[in-house]
Amino acid sequence: MPNIRSAHARANERHVIRRAQRGGTGLRASLSEQLVFYADLVNSDRYLPASMVGNVIREAMLAKGLVTTQQLRMRGVL
Repeated sequence: MPNIRSAHARANERHVIRRAQRGGTGLRASLSEQLVFYADLVNSDRYLPASMVGNVIREAMLAKGLVTTQQLRMRGVL
């Protein structure tokens, strides 16, 4: 009897194998780590596309005091 699996299960397995081959850990950065990352970009002179910082991240950075509205305006994010 053939092994019957859904296409979704097979695709997920291929994804997991590819990620393992690339050395990916599958771990995501915490929200606070993401906020520090984006705040560092906003506060630096490095290239920052306006669409890179979403509304949720922007509002969280402002709430934590990592950036100011003036900095966000200067960088074209706000």
